[in-house]
This record gives sequence, C-alpha cells and structure tokens, in this order.
Amino acid sequence: MKRQYKGLDIAKFFFSWVVVAIHTELLLDTPAVYRPLMRYFMSAAVPVFFIISGFLCGNKYLDSDRRPEVIRKSVKSLLRLYGIWGGCTFLSIY
Repeated sequence: MKRQYKGLDIAKFFFSWVVVAIHTELLLDTPAVYRPLMRYFMSAAVPVFFIISGFLCGNKYLDSDRRPEVIRKSVKSLLRLYGIWGGCTFLSIY
C-alpha cells in the first residue's frame, strides 16, 4: 500500500506556487510590511521543493520491488515535462 504524506504534499504544492511566483515576478508589488516574510519563503522555496521531491522519490524507489522500472518511469516523466516546457519556451522566444 502506498504511503501518503499529506503535510508534505501540501508543502510541496505551496512551495511550487512560490517557485512559479519567483519566476513570474508575481510578488514584486507586495506591500513593504510583508516583504521580509516573502523574501524568507522565496529563498526557501526551491531547496524545500527539491528536498521534499527527493524524499518522496526516494521512498517510492525504496518501497518498490522493481527499482529499474521506477527509475525508467521517473526519467521518462521528467524528460516529457522538460520537453514540453522547453518547447513552450522555444515557441515563446521565437
């Protein structure tokens, strides 16, 4: 049975939106009162997101009896996402 880490899923969701906000400069017009708090979350967003993702991927790998298949599926999924994102970036530039 697959383990669920609801708190980590919520944190990953939150920090993924913070990463998007960083890249889109969405939070530049934040009132001065909130800027220290926003700077804290923005500086922690990428490391926390990668740490949580690594933990969840590591658990999926360790819990599996078919480890090479898990790695192959993960790499295939990441390459597909990278290809879509790269294609969108290429189309937006040219």
